[in-house]
Amino acid sequence: VTDISGAFKGCISLTFIRVHEGVTDISEAFEGCTSLAYVFLPKSLTNIGEKAFYGCSSMSSFIIPNNVLEIEEAAFANCTSLTSIMIPEGVKTIGWNFSYDKEEYPNVECVIGAFQNCTSLAYVNLPKSLTEISCNTFKGCTSMLYVIVPENVEEIKCGAFQNCTSLTSVIIPERVSRIGWSIIPE
Repeated sequence: VTDISGAFKGCISLTFIRVHEGVTDISEAFEGCTSLAYVFLPKSLTNIGEKAFYGCSSMSSFIIPNNVLEIEEAAFANCTSLTSIMIPEGVKTIGWNFSYDKEEYPNVECVIGAFQNCTSLAYVNLPKSLTEISCNTFKGCTSMLYVIVPENVEEIKCGAFQNCTSLTSVIIPERVSRIGWSIIPE
């Protein structure tokens, strides 16, 4: 088995899981597992898919395996107890990887960011391998205090830090050539 997408979706009593070696994708695998607090993922994992841990409100910390290259849209959204997360070097994409124009796509606010509404998340160490911060990635992370944008980031897309009401400092490198609308708290 390499893909366990949706396998444990809605298992509200699940508190612990160890995923076996060989699994590479976990899209929606644990969505809505509100009691899930302890997760051990295999080294073989390369993709934390869309809504993988969406709404896992009991998880307080998380270590992403070193071979993960992508964290998709809403992967950790609404994980309201998540205070810290370790994102390894090598992760190139976090969230919705799509370029657009606001006039052409007026409903883009519907996109759920990878860490959107993680209200206890105070800080994330972003990897140097990251080249963009996608739409709504940290939107609604009301405990986030500061962000250091990695040197290789070229674009910060719309709403990336919108409604991060505790945010006091953002360090943006010179390489950033495009910043989307409403990236900072309102």
